[in-house]
Amino acid sequence: MEVKLRNLNNNKGVVMVTSVIFIIVMATISTSLLNSSMSERKQIEMEQNRIIAFNLAEAGVDSAVAALSLDANYAGTGNALSLGDGSYSVSVIQPDPGGNPNVRKIISTGYAPDNQTASYAYQERTVTSYITITPQALYAQPIFAEKAITLKGNTTTDSYDSDLGAYGESGNVGSEGHIVSNTIAQNSITLTGNANVDGDVTVGTGGDPNSVIAVSGNATIQGNTLVNNSQRVFDPVSIPENLLPSGELLVETSTTRPLAGGAHLFSGVTIESNSTLNIAGPVELYVTGDVSIVADTVNTPDNKPANFIIKISGDNEVTLQGDGSLYGVIYAPEAGKFQDGISLNGSPSDGNLDFFGAVVGHKVTSDNTNIHYDAALADAGNSSKSETDVVSWQES
Repeated sequence: MEVKLRNLNNNKGVVMVTSVIFIIVMATISTSLLNSSMSERKQIEMEQNRIIAFNLAEAGVDSAVAALSLDANYAGTGNALSLGDGSYSVSVIQPDPGGNPNVRKIISTGYAPDNQTASYAYQERTVTSYITITPQALYAQPIFAEKAITLKGNTTTDSYDSDLGAYGESGNVGSEGHIVSNTIAQNSITLTGNANVDGDVTVGTGGDPNSVIAVSGNATIQGNTLVNNSQRVFDPVSIPENLLPSGELLVETSTTRPLAGGAHLFSGVTIESNSTLNIAGPVELYVTGDVSIVADTVNTPDNKPANFIIKISGDNEVTLQGDGSLYGVIYAPEAGKFQDGISLNGSPSDGNLDFFGAVVGHKVTSDNTNIHYDAALADAGNSSKSETDVVSWQES
């Protein structure tokens, strides 16, 4: 009986040891499986975070390019910015301070799940890009219109450079009489009669020149018909806060009025025939109403268009007319949204209006007007916006 009890106890001990070993083995296997599962899960989350970090780095480059188009001095985000399931930081430098001042190096790093390296499944990706910045000239061609451009009668466009002297003097005549529009609407740029463009005609992004441009009669285009790579954007006129309103600038027939140099604010401008506006120095007129000017009435200093710039706010009508000469710049990007916009009207019986300078409007119509673009205006004013082009891109 004692032997049987001893054997039974021995068997129980073996079973217990076996059970303990089995439990240990199963626990080890379970722990191994759990660790493996957790490792695989972490690898999956790291791969997901790697993709997120890369997308965030790309988003940082896009945001930097947009910021540089508005501010060439943009230097980056400084701290990391949260976006979606992570964050990104951007640094912008001029890679060669002694070289091309319009080149920028963008270094953008995306982080997921955040920018803390100790975070679970942390990943970061960096995208480095080089871009060029080209300041957008406000007055880069004789005519720009957001929408319609109509040239009729004996209207012509060409160019010269007032820094080289008078138009036509010593061969001072060029072929930069380009006209540009953001429009892609059918027949929205029309040339009729004897209209002649000594330059290119450019339509809006995605437009078809054959559809947008309509040429009839004896009208001709000496240059090419082109499609803009990007839409031109012109800021609405903003009135400087320090300018005090001076009412309407009115110069009636057979009268003379002096005007000091500098910036002025008027509720409207009317300069009638056989009158004279004597400008003492370069002026910039800000106008909140309609503008009507007859040729040969404005004595622009040195006959330089940059010395007589008119900026019209809102959708107002602008009319230049007569059979003489006028030197100046008309900047009215909203003129023509719902009204007639900017009109340059020569006299078919007495002769063309000769306009020297540049015009920016929403809608522009020219009839019997010789429009001579002054190439010197390319440096006369730059927009707050710039054109940006990506030169290279690399992920790391």
